[in-house]
Amino acid sequence: MLKSNPFSSVIYENIWLGCDYNCFSANKFKILKQGYVTEINQYRRIHDTAPLIVDTYLETLANEEAKMSCSRRRSSFRIDYRIGYLLEVFRLEFADLLITKMYDRFLTTYNWNDKRHEGKYDKYAQMLWRSTKKIGVGVCPRNDKIFVVLLFSPRGCTRNFRMNVRPIGPRHIHMFAVFGKNFGTYSAE
Repeated sequence: MLKSNPFSSVIYENIWLGCDYNCFSANKFKILKQGYVTEINQYRRIHDTAPLIVDTYLETLANEEAKMSCSRRRSSFRIDYRIGYLLEVFRLEFADLLITKMYDRFLTTYNWNDKRHEGKYDKYAQMLWRSTKKIGVGVCPRNDKIFVVLLFSPRGCTRNFRMNVRPIGPRHIHMFAVFGKNFGTYSAE
């Protein structure tokens, strides 16, 4: 994996190291979906934002949406303005890299001082949106692709970006500078 930034690199390794396709695809991709939520919550932690909780209703909707997208049927779901919606299509064998890539794209293009956020990757701010509390993840593999739907409640990316999308907290930057690659890992001996 190319290291775009030290935070996502360390978080990715802590969650996915040793877990290949056979690992994350087991049990209808349950490990992949859990890993996505864990990874998003780790990014939220370094941005000083509370973790998301998996909501069974959102999970059911996300799975239905992923299947609809996978089968190329048109969905009317995106009309619901109360729920944040992200759909990503990614190479199946690299599905474990999806959240890392989304976060890296967001982090490298997001303008923290901008008043309007309409960039191509600003939609990924939804993962870090402070007032969002719940998440649902749906996946559908088709051929060599995987369709991933992430649903968030309440919906983010609406207004008050400055209040709801915080930069990486100074204590996390300091901890990473002090501990380097061992940031986020602990081993009791």
